[in-house]
Amino acid sequence: MNFINFHKSLNIRVKEVTLSKLFPHENIDFDVVNKIIDKSKSNKIYKTPLLIVCDKTNMIIDGHHRFEALKILGYKKISIIYLNYSSEYIKCSNSNKISKINLINSALNKTLKTSKYSNHHIFDIEKSSWVKVINISINHFMIIKKIK
Repeated sequence: MNFINFHKSLNIRVKEVTLSKLFPHENIDFDVVNKIIDKSKSNKIYKTPLLIVCDKTNMIIDGHHRFEALKILGYKKISIIYLNYSSEYIKCSNSNKISKINLINSALNKTLKTSKYSNHHIFDIEKSSWVKVINISINHFMIIKKIK
């Protein structure tokens, strides 16, 4: 397993939250959501990376399709990864063309961007490089629950 060395300003932690308190900023592809649900039902277990969420606004940074699948499967509370989205050690895309403020406003105003609009990266201080944010949850944190 590859570990990522995060800057302490990200203040990464795991917390249980109510799904209805989370705000997506992107539309989803229901074909992807249905694949997540079908895989979960066939395995009789929901095993997937945790959602990554802004700790101040509850905006979903990564995991929109997983979020929708959890809602459809009837979950009310889940564990998520909270992080400090205002840290300079997280960015919306490799090119920095997407504003974090713009995404937060989209989420809070429910004016969703297209699916896969943002491509968040977090800085690995040990390797001095940017890595995709999904690598945090895939490599380090998972939800594993029996299907209801």
